[in-house]
Amino acid sequence: MLISIFRSNRRFWLGQALCLTVALLCLLFGSGWSFWLGIYLSLAMLLSIFLPQTFSWLFLSPILTLALSATNNGVFGVVLSAYAVILVVYGIHKFLAVMEGKRLVNVHSQQLSYVTSGQLFFSQGAFQEAKLSREEEDFVKKDLQERYQVFIELRRQDIGTWVKNYSYQLAVIQAIFRELTDSPRQILSMDDFLYRHFKDFAENVNRLVTMEAKTPKNEEQILQLAEKLEQMQATFEADFIKVTEDERQLLREL
Repeated sequence: MLISIFRSNRRFWLGQALCLTVALLCLLFGSGWSFWLGIYLSLAMLLSIFLPQTFSWLFLSPILTLALSATNNGVFGVVLSAYAVILVVYGIHKFLAVMEGKRLVNVHSQQLSYVTSGQLFFSQGAFQEAKLSREEEDFVKKDLQERYQVFIELRRQDIGTWVKNYSYQLAVIQAIFRELTDSPRQILSMDDFLYRHFKDFAENVNRLVTMEAKTPKNEEQILQLAEKLEQMQATFEADFIKVTEDERQLLREL
């Protein structure tokens, strides 16, 4: 079970291991700004266990690191400058990712009618090109159909009041399913979407619906969960860019 968890989240765990290694090296052997880099990484990894990653890495951890380094004016200036650079680079990356995701969704939105409201239709020619065995083909179809039924249930939930980009995220998710029906071999590279991102999204939507139905409502908890769901937009846009990589590569080769 532990091996399967690692395989399904291998990039996440490899990233965590790399950050931990760098943090330990900086703390044990670093001095000056490198030592404070180790402090920052350690705080960010610890806080991201309990808090949203963006908030932990880009806001709370840098603020705590700056506060701790404030006694050393030279180091404080270096840390502050590094933080400013990080924010600028992150802002540019975030803007480009959002614009690219929206562009790709608009390009493929006209094809979404291929996925019906209650059932997925698969391209048999695509399965033949993928050279899957009969057992593999049956598993892929069953797995996607089951997950698409979860998606249908998500479309029936009216949480747009809390999650402003909910409809947009559903459109991106539907576009990803559309791509997977056209290119089944992409499923091998989309395990993060199928088994982690989409699963977490569905669970959090159902949690929010349950919390909203309670009387009295705990609006603070609902807002925290809604914010977490809104932040998943970038994740699904990245998934969509990944699943359409083959198509964009073909266009570049024309």
